Amino acid sequence: MKLLPDTLFGRIALLIVLVMLGSQIVTVGLFRQHRSGLVSQRVAEIVTSHARSMTLALEALDPAQRRVLVEKLQQDATAPLFPAAQFSPSVSEPGPPFTRRIARRLRPVLGPDTEVRFQRGERPTLWVKFRAANEDYWVGYPTSRFEIETPWKLIWVIFGLVGVAVGSAFLVVWRINRPLRQLAVSASALGRGEEPAPVEVTGPAEVRNLSRNFNRMAEDLRKLDADRALLLAGVSHDLRTPLARLRLGTEMMSDASLRGGMIQDIEDIDRIVGQFISFVRDSGNEAEELVDVSEMIDGVCERYRRLGHVIKTDLAPLPPVRIKPTAMQRLLGNLIDNALRYGAEPVEVRISSTPGKIALSVIDHGPGIPEVEMERMKQPFTQLDAARSGGKGNTGLGLAIVERIARLHGGEFILANRREGGLEARVEWPVAEG
Repeated sequence: MKLLPDTLFGRIALLIVLVMLGSQIVTVGLFRQHRSGLVSQRVAEIVTSHARSMTLALEALDPAQRRVLVEKLQQDATAPLFPAAQFSPSVSEPGPPFTRRIARRLRPVLGPDTEVRFQRGERPTLWVKFRAANEDYWVGYPTSRFEIETPWKLIWVIFGLVGVAVGSAFLVVWRINRPLRQLAVSASALGRGEEPAPVEVTGPAEVRNLSRNFNRMAEDLRKLDADRALLLAGVSHDLRTPLARLRLGTEMMSDASLRGGMIQDIEDIDRIVGQFISFVRDSGNEAEELVDVSEMIDGVCERYRRLGHVIKTDLAPLPPVRIKPTAMQRLLGNLIDNALRYGAEPVEVRISSTPGKIALSVIDHGPGIPEVEMERMKQPFTQLDAARSGGKGNTGLGLAIVERIARLHGGEFILANRREGGLEARVEWPVAEG
């Protein structure tokens, strides 16, 4: 179980809440402590004044009058008075912090012999022992007179202000986080080969600077892709015209063995040019269409069957889904070409679905690929002739094209060796039903 949220917004929001709550709790605690100190000082002053008044009153009376006054004061519920010879508090202990502070303030005023006791029970009482008319007396003060009521109204006001502050902070964090979310979405689209719209330049200076740099980078990448496509399109046009003339001239040669070799070389060169064009072709701009994937796959496989290849299919019936049809046909064609060139027939093409996902698999019966080389084989211009016999007219772009088209569909390209032999090339992408 994660204690921290995963998102930047969640973490900043949590930090703000904790800081605000912590600061307010400390503020309320300090306020209560300060208020308690002031009240304890005031109570000590009242008790001191009361004890002095009683001392003067007791000393001004004769013994008979003094006994009558003491008997009357014993019935006083607010501050009962008892002679120490006749009464002693049953329990003596330090008492709560509030009463201890009162005791510390009384001794310097009433004298070092002043004794303070705290008695618990139904009516907790603070007892103070003082001397008057050569006799010790205990006077009791119910602590209910000293208790400080919790200022709930003030606390609710404070936490209400905390709520307003936290809500305002959430709004600020949300406004800061919004351009970052847009950047994340645009960066993901750019990674799939799409052309995202320019990110809005808003927010703090650092975020604005990041947005401007991202827009500049995206524009530079678009120009680079356009220049690369234009360059290879020109190469394609300039090479294929003389290649066509060479092939026409070769067909007219009398030496059949030489003619066959030259025709094969010309076809290999033409295939290399085609792979370059396919790699830089801007499939990201192709519109998605509602397509019967099983029917599309069967059509591509049928073209290979007409060329004499053994292609087996296991196509589950699927509802039409939205894909880029030309790009997906190119993906399947590259996987079948790769299986035929480096594997062994028959080649199996399977389509299956799980909730929210479609999986397309192309299986051959060749030697497979070492596990450590799986990811490297998806990189452009990568070949592994040691594991799979090389072929002419190959540039190592076939699987890189598959990887790019899979990302365009928000999917994943996976290579895996089969236990029974051969290689499985599987493309999985999320379903976007029409």
